[in-house]
Amino acid sequence: MENQVESPDLSASNQSKVNDDLDPPILMPEEYLRSMGKSFKSTIFPQKNSQSDPGMLFRSLRAMLNSLIFTADSPSIAMSHRIAACHTLSGFLEECLKSPFLYIQQLGFSQDTGETIFSIYLDRFNDCPAKPMRQLLSTLAASISGNPDTKVARYLHGKVLETLLLLIFNKDSSSKIRPACQGLALFLRKRVLTVEDVIYAIRDLQLGVDVPTLKGPDQIELWETYVETFTLGALRRMAETDMGPAVGGMLSTFFGLLMQNGSPQQDFFHSATSFPLWVVPVKRVVKEQPNVMDNLQHHLFPDLLKLNRPSFIQFMGSLPLKNLILGKSLGGDDTEVSLLFCLLQVGRELGLIGAPGNVSSKIESDRLAIHDGVFGHYLGHATSRVRIAALSILISTTSITKPFSEAALSSLQQYLPQLHADIDAKFRNDVLSLSRKLVFRLRASTSYLVRLEQQQVKAAEPVDMTLRQIRFQISFCQWYVNFLTFELRSTASYQRHIVALKALMILLRSDVEKTPNQNQITAINGRLMWLPGIQIFRPVLVRMLFDLIVDPFDDVRLTATMLLDLAPEESLLGRSDASEQNSKDVQDVRLLTILQQAEGMMRRTGRADHSDGVARLYQILFTKCEFGKSNKWWQSRSAIVDHILVELERGVQVAKMNLRLAVSSAPIHGYLIALRYIVSQPDFYSLIEESENTYTSWRSIQDRIMKFSRDIWESSWGILCIESPEGHEEDEDDDLDIGVKDTLSFSWRAVKESRFASSFLVSLIRSDEDSSLLQAIVSNSSYGPNSENDGLGFEDFKSVGGLCFTQLAELRHRGAFSTVSSTFASCCQRCIKSDDKSVAGLPFSWYQDTLKAIDDQAAQLTRRSAGLPALITGILSASPLGKFFNNVLSDLIGISSIVVTSPTSNEGLRLPQVHALNCLKDIVVHTKLGPNTDTHSSQLLDLAIKSLGSSVWAIRNCGMMLFKALIDRMSYNEGSGPESSIVTPSPRLSFDKYAHISKALSSLFKQRTHESSDKNSVRGCKNMADEELMNELVFPALEIASRTKFSDDQVLAVKQKVLRDLDSNIWLIRTKASRTYAILTKEMDAVQAISEMLLFSQKTSNALHGRLICIKELIQRLSLSRIQEWEARTFGLLLDSTKLVLPRRSCINPDTEKQGRQTKYSPFTVAAFIDVVNMMLERNLLASEVSTLNDYLELLEKSGYIRAVQELFTSLDSRQRDSFNNITQSLVIGHEDQSSSHAATPSLRIAVISSLVFLSLLRDGEKDLLSIVDPLIEIDLDAACKVIDQLVGISSQRREFDLNLCNLFTRIILGHSPTDVQSSAINGLAFILDSHLVQPKDGVLLESWIQEKKSLLLERILSRDHSSPMLFDADLRLRGCLLALVWQSHADLGSISNLAGDITAWISLLRFAGDERSDFSTRFSAAISLKAFLLGIQKRKTTSKHHPILLQVYLTLYDVMNDDDEEIRDVGAAVASVVVVDDASEGTMPLNPLAASPQLLDFLTKNFSNSPDLMRAAITRLSGSSNAPNSPTNTKTDPLTLPSAPDLLQQAQQEDTSLFVEEKQNLFIDPVLEIAKWSNLLTHLSLPPSTSPPPTLLISPFKLYIHTGLHALKTTLASTPPSGPLGWTSKPETFVLGLRFLHAAGVGLCWAEKEKEKEGVEMGDGWVVGVREVLGGILEEGGRKGVHPAWLEIVGEVLEGRLAIGVAPPS
Repeated sequence: MENQVESPDLSASNQSKVNDDLDPPILMPEEYLRSMGKSFKSTIFPQKNSQSDPGMLFRSLRAMLNSLIFTADSPSIAMSHRIAACHTLSGFLEECLKSPFLYIQQLGFSQDTGETIFSIYLDRFNDCPAKPMRQLLSTLAASISGNPDTKVARYLHGKVLETLLLLIFNKDSSSKIRPACQGLALFLRKRVLTVEDVIYAIRDLQLGVDVPTLKGPDQIELWETYVETFTLGALRRMAETDMGPAVGGMLSTFFGLLMQNGSPQQDFFHSATSFPLWVVPVKRVVKEQPNVMDNLQHHLFPDLLKLNRPSFIQFMGSLPLKNLILGKSLGGDDTEVSLLFCLLQVGRELGLIGAPGNVSSKIESDRLAIHDGVFGHYLGHATSRVRIAALSILISTTSITKPFSEAALSSLQQYLPQLHADIDAKFRNDVLSLSRKLVFRLRASTSYLVRLEQQQVKAAEPVDMTLRQIRFQISFCQWYVNFLTFELRSTASYQRHIVALKALMILLRSDVEKTPNQNQITAINGRLMWLPGIQIFRPVLVRMLFDLIVDPFDDVRLTATMLLDLAPEESLLGRSDASEQNSKDVQDVRLLTILQQAEGMMRRTGRADHSDGVARLYQILFTKCEFGKSNKWWQSRSAIVDHILVELERGVQVAKMNLRLAVSSAPIHGYLIALRYIVSQPDFYSLIEESENTYTSWRSIQDRIMKFSRDIWESSWGILCIESPEGHEEDEDDDLDIGVKDTLSFSWRAVKESRFASSFLVSLIRSDEDSSLLQAIVSNSSYGPNSENDGLGFEDFKSVGGLCFTQLAELRHRGAFSTVSSTFASCCQRCIKSDDKSVAGLPFSWYQDTLKAIDDQAAQLTRRSAGLPALITGILSASPLGKFFNNVLSDLIGISSIVVTSPTSNEGLRLPQVHALNCLKDIVVHTKLGPNTDTHSSQLLDLAIKSLGSSVWAIRNCGMMLFKALIDRMSYNEGSGPESSIVTPSPRLSFDKYAHISKALSSLFKQRTHESSDKNSVRGCKNMADEELMNELVFPALEIASRTKFSDDQVLAVKQKVLRDLDSNIWLIRTKASRTYAILTKEMDAVQAISEMLLFSQKTSNALHGRLICIKELIQRLSLSRIQEWEARTFGLLLDSTKLVLPRRSCINPDTEKQGRQTKYSPFTVAAFIDVVNMMLERNLLASEVSTLNDYLELLEKSGYIRAVQELFTSLDSRQRDSFNNITQSLVIGHEDQSSSHAATPSLRIAVISSLVFLSLLRDGEKDLLSIVDPLIEIDLDAACKVIDQLVGISSQRREFDLNLCNLFTRIILGHSPTDVQSSAINGLAFILDSHLVQPKDGVLLESWIQEKKSLLLERILSRDHSSPMLFDADLRLRGCLLALVWQSHADLGSISNLAGDITAWISLLRFAGDERSDFSTRFSAAISLKAFLLGIQKRKTTSKHHPILLQVYLTLYDVMNDDDEEIRDVGAAVASVVVVDDASEGTMPLNPLAASPQLLDFLTKNFSNSPDLMRAAITRLSGSSNAPNSPTNTKTDPLTLPSAPDLLQQAQQEDTSLFVEEKQNLFIDPVLEIAKWSNLLTHLSLPPSTSPPPTLLISPFKLYIHTGLHALKTTLASTPPSGPLGWTSKPETFVLGLRFLHAAGVGLCWAEKEKEKEGVEMGDGWVVGVREVLGGILEEGGRKGVHPAWLEIVGEVLEGRLAIGVAPPS
């Protein structure tokens, strides 16, 4: 090494002696570490010519290094401390490596140092930011690569590589995956490791069980196999939480180096397919774990695309890319389609995909040229990932100024309404994110086009194309604004509301309305501005925003208020007459009118949304108010506050006199919230600074708020401070219709809002928590005067904090004290930071008062100690670190540790320990305080374990909650799930960080074995049996054991202790212990563990039962693993134990009762053994080939298992039923499980029957199945139903059993079996037939059976009396299948008409079942029945989709897609996706319900345009008389019946004043959209001739409905007062009804126009003139009366002949 200086040699023996003589390492303080890191060279390390003693210097540096390592590896230090330690340690080692002295270099190059640094990196990576850890690892990389000792370098090189790869491939090491992947990537980048090193290590370590056996020594094939193995192993970890960046970065580095350094023998591409070597692993892992796609898209694909663009395109070529470009179906594999669009989305963002211009789409070598129209179609795809990818492709571009294509904008117009309504919140957020890109690109591209047009004009170039693009983009922008406005209608769903509001916010932030000049684009503040003419705040939008002020959802109300705040004043004015004096008065009067409407609603209902609406209107009024004095209270900010206070004081006075009267007549919540909104505004004090007496006014406001806060508390105390307020009954001396529920709601909401309102008194700080609106108030630093003397003082804080303290100490209503706690915490934080010592000391005095309250309430054991924990956490949150925090924990631990003296009775028992334990639990789970308890975790865990052994149940219960909180606190996520299991493991305990876990586990096991001497432990129990308490202690012990990742030595000892619990006489303990044992067992050791479990010749029945449960868990783990060839060995081990477990013939014979009593194991144990065998049988039955099944059958015969099970089954015969019970009775006698035979019989019976069913299927014996199920139905209905369900599950995997199962189910259905069994059999048969209809299976026998039985089954179902809902659902499902089969059997379309009666009756049942009030199961059965029928008849090539008999079926399908449940809608959409396609044989694109519904209407319009039935249905749905009649009517004879319009209008105007509104049954369907859809359909139908059907049956009732409806509207307008925002026309029911009348009028006028063109029904000129006159009157009167602007817009469009254009979005 260069620049090395000769130094006295220190031999290895001398160095070892020096190390042994060193003092133990010390924990270095954080401040010392930071100062030390700045002065390495000058103060610590010797310079080149230094004369220092090498031995002394080496000793000093070695001691310092040991202390640095000790500090960096310490588990209990804070994060900032660890960062300083890691930085200093890295710097120290770097100086060692650069030192000119060899003996100092040896400190950095030594093997021990390298291993220790690597261990710190892996163990402490999750406790420290990534940067210090990477710096530490970089130092290690430099040490390895520059080490002069090649032996040490090779050792560390191999050790690091092996450890990292084992961690990546071991799925039990999730906590170290990120450091392992980042470490491997770093070593690769720094050339410490090479790609060859990694691949050869994979080979040597034999990692990857998926590596195929290679026939020849082909080095290329070996290389490719191991590269794919490494890639697949890494990708499988990518699906885990937060692993995407680490794994993606590692693989990108790996393939980047492989691409750079590849050779013919070690290539980047596969030799056979020419694909990159990552292609096969990616496709495989996506199929295994589809949720990995997000990580691939963001963290891997972009880097792989940059590496090699042609290979990326080649990969997409292996997916259905060509079909996409050609417009063909992409196939039924949703995973491949999603992967393709994921790749296309990445490609578009990186410029891989471009527009082809005027030529067709094509695939080039390094780019794809695809038209936007190709992607637009997929915005309606059923898979959300495909939809969002398609939207991203249409919007994203590498150049923001690139104009949109017309195809892209047309697709957006068609599908954006559907995307906005998606129920998935994540999907909607993605849509909003892309909407922001859409708006910014529209702005930039429009600006670019205008500049381009100006340049073309100057250059005398053609501008036609540019002007066309400009017009199209401006037209889209106008449509977009209109669409977003339409989405704010009161009947729209929450999803539409919130997305539209946020999209409007995006538009406003883009300055769409601020373009100063219409003829040019300008830049203001460096931002490109929009073209003029696009107005957002039209009257209809302002009206809808005001209506949303009282929306039920908080975020909708908040966002609507924000938009109104942004609205220009002229937009809020509305229309004003010239006689008005000034616009300000007009605005104030309008806002006051709206406010009065809202206050009236609040007083009548008292609802929270109405109260919040009032508050937000006051907020708007306050914000719009200007400075200055005025005689009108609404024109002065201080007067507005005073007005609110007056209303509050009036309401509080009523509450003080009669709380129930205040509930009905003086709700105060709206005023409390209004005050909160106003005082939380920035610069509140300056906003009310309107006179010389501003401070006096401010002080008066503060004092008045404090007074009514106390008064509210005094009024509500009586009901909120009793233990069970919900069950409290008051004396009702008045006639008020007010219940306890109403009074309780009023009281706790009043206390809640008063806490919020008074919390501004402590608002001179900023809180770290932003979980509620309170934090907005807390952050207001300008509430009071800036002067310290005039601001908040000691008395203010004492008053606020004292009131909060009292409430928390006395409240028993959790909803109330949970809000008070936030105010108290904020007050404590403000006090502790005050410069006034008296104020700063308040939290400490409140802490002493809390300790006193704990003692005073020791005999009052309220649930979770009510508000006492909130007092402690509130005080501690102000000072979460330091001596005070430690003192509080010590005090609480001391109280919790007080020994309970057992009283003679429970009366008068004082348990302050309960309150202290609950306080500690809340501290542990607190977001801010929890991390600070890590240093106390050992003491707290010990306390929790001691409490678990207490003789008092309350202490044990609180100890358990503290224990759970601590375990969760110390855990790191390695999966998800509330309970440890094989499938969903719970978060794991960090054994490295919390070394005391082992001690805690030992303590629990000691308490259970009476080895503890603690007085609160089991030995000290006097009031309960020791064994019962030990049973309680087993669960926390097993929970710790199942969560902790032990070393190999430790896990053996723990498993031995867990093994004892498998012998427990408590079933639940055995179950928990078996699950824990399985978790502790490695996958590779599972088969050996099963073998050991089966050595039970000397075991008790309970011990065997526990081991059998454990074997089931182990088999389940093996089934999820990738270990191969374990089934045969495990199955053989099980069958070898058959003779030891199953009873022999002698014990079954009832005559040999003595021999029967000698049977060794209980029936539960025998059943458990058979269940394990059944698990293996079912797995092999579903997954194995026929030859393998024969081998298993031979093993079963040889082992005697089949004979033993058959002997058990013989007693199931109806003549030997008592014999079977006698057997189970004899099995029970003499064993630990002293359960009755009545309880034992079902479990054993079901196990035996299930086993015989599997054996019968193995033998393919139909008669065996019948002989099994028939007697079972007579004995045990539950067992029979379970067996049938098992058979159906098998049928879903193995279709070759269908014929046997169909015969079995048919015999049950045609027989007289009980209802439950019949229902199960019908569902099973329907499932098989449904599968056959969708995907027919070749088989003459099954087809023959269908032809023979279908009519017989249909006749039986039609004749059945459906007294059972379960049987009705099953019959309905099967009927759809049978009708489809009957339809297929008809030779021609003419004969299908014979089915009209059956289909009509079936449709009536479907509509009855699909009613929104029906249960989910019934509605789902109707949807499945519909699916089976429609998909079944599509398989017949001669089937006409346009057959008149199918119209009512399609209308029912449309209703299914409007169901409230997503699962049912998806079923309907899957069917509609096939129906709407002309030729489904070529494949179809699966649609989501929102896209399929309008396409189905288009299909009906196109193919049934001449159908009177469709016209009748459309008119019925437009008028809203009913969703659909229960039975189709005869359009030739039955007249159309429509409801009375005046009656409907009167009903719609009635107001619901109940406090708690009943939610609608169907929240999905939007009546306004339905009106628009059906009116649009009616305008496109062909008018029937005037003679068929007679006009009196169809057209005349519709004309009468229009006439009476419009006249009712006009009359109501004339007789009612003006209706502005929140008026009667804003009421959803009234708004919808008005739209029905107006759209119906539009349809009628449209028909009148058609009548002029061709002969049709006569609308009559007089009728048309009358309708137009009435519409003109509505328009004129509505303008004066302030009716909803949406009505007026529609009236104008109807009069102009445009109907609903511009109001309803295009479908």
